[in-house]
Amino acid sequence: MTGKNNSKSEPVMRFQGLMGAIVTVGVTDTGEYGVWYWHCNGCIDSHDDTNMDRLRDSANEHAATCRALPPEHAAA
Repeated sequence: MTGKNNSKSEPVMRFQGLMGAIVTVGVTDTGEYGVWYWHCNGCIDSHDDTNMDRLRDSANEHAATCRALPPEHAAA
């Protein structure tokens, strides 16, 4: 897990995992170009990258294989 940015932006896109968890993609406003990140609200995994296309593909791949439940169902 590499997503260590503390200043997150508004979400740019979202992907739904196999069991309903949401993988959110956004970009920080730090630096000249910003750093793209994704965060899964089910398994709490995250990743960041300076390349939006590569990061979007990574987020989509994670959503396609993640079996975590969304937080509202995980504790039930």
